[in-house]
Amino acid sequence: MRFISHSLLCLALLLSTPLLSAQTTESQQRWTQLISKVQSKQAELSEMITKVKVSGQDVSRAETSRITIAEFLKASQWDYQHPEVIEKLYQNPRFKTIASEKKHLTHPFDQLEDCLEVASYALDELQ
Repeated sequence: MRFISHSLLCLALLLSTPLLSAQTTESQQRWTQLISKVQSKQAELSEMITKVKVSGQDVSRAETSRITIAEFLKASQWDYQHPEVIEKLYQNPRFKTIASEKKHLTHPFDQLEDCLEVASYALDELQ
């Protein structure tokens, strides 16, 4: 269900006009660290998929996870750069009940955390 909500938000974002964002130095540092972690896990997953594939095991679920991570990484970067658009989305009554007033600022970070979680599950499944 969580992925469906993220997918709906991503679709709405693609239809929105880009706006400038203002992020604090602290959030930029955290952002850079999370991006690095996700990219590292992404590389680790790709490497593991290649190793396991050679042994003849099915890696289709892991491949799907790898693709999901890549797409969420792109979406989170766009979301991070356009918090004003995300804020408008969360003002929709449908999302207001599930989101805090600052959700537009934490949303892209949540997406990266989700990427790390998906990567961990996929790596565990391959081992």
